[in-house]
Amino acid sequence: MPKGTFARYGPLGDFPKPRVTWDDVMEPIRPPAPGYKASYWTEHPVVDPDEDRRLLRVAILPQVLESDAAILSTFAHEMHEINFLRTALSDGKSMSATAYKRLIDPHQGGSLHVEAWRVSIDLLRRLGLLK
Repeated sequence: MPKGTFARYGPLGDFPKPRVTWDDVMEPIRPPAPGYKASYWTEHPVVDPDEDRRLLRVAILPQVLESDAAILSTFAHEMHEINFLRTALSDGKSMSATAYKRLIDPHQGGSLHVEAWRVSIDLLRRLGLLK
C-alpha cells in the first residue's frame, strides 16, 4: 500500500475504460491461488463460486488492528466512501474514471476521501476515543 494509506479497496491504478461502474469496483469471488490458504475461503464457501458473485475486498494494514480507535476510524472511513460510491453507481449508473479518482484519491482532490476522514474523526469524538 502507498505510504500513509491504512486501507484500500477496488481496483488500483488506471481503469482500462473511461467510465467506471459498480461492477468495476467489485471483484469476482475466486478460490485462492494454489498453495495459499486464504481466511475467506473454506471447502464449502457460503456462496457458489461458479455463480457470478462479486465482493468488495478491503485490504487493511495489520497495524490498524492493534488499536480499537484505528479499527473504528478506518472502517468508518472506508464504509463512508464505499456507501457513497455504491449509491452513485447503483442501477447501472457510471462516472468517468477521472471523476472516480478525484473523489477517492487524496492526491487528486479527494473530496470524498476528506469527507470520510471527517466522518471517522466525528465517530471517535462521539465515542470519547478522541478529544
